[in-house]
Amino acid sequence: MFLPNKSTPHIVRAAAVTTTSYVAGTVVGIDEANAIGIQVTIVKNNETSFEFLVESSLDGGVTFGQQVNLTASGGTTTLAPNVYSITGASLAATQVVTFIVTPIKGDQIKISVKSTGGTPTGTVAVKCITGWV
Repeated sequence: MFLPNKSTPHIVRAAAVTTTSYVAGTVVGIDEANAIGIQVTIVKNNETSFEFLVESSLDGGVTFGQQVNLTASGGTTTLAPNVYSITGASLAATQVVTFIVTPIKGDQIKISVKSTGGTPTGTVAVKCITGWV
């Protein structure tokens, strides 16, 4: 269960054309939460995929660290940078996608967006809301 700390989402990125490099949205305070709900609105062209990086800061936004995936095998845990990716072919012309990222800890959050392949003329808007799970 996701319990929001705020009733109004943070606007991280107004609808804007994507690029083939990550572009960070507005840095948002985490509000002492351990999870964020992220809602993206994608209006696609022929992009192959849309990718999202979620980074957090422990020092007031001076330094951001990317989330990682953990994979355990044979007593060794491997860390790999985490990227949230959605395939363009699986999307309607205009698609709203929501996902929850947990656990997240720090005092600031940064969400960056890029597209891959095709002609990057599609737009992406990003909102997030902080909460507890």
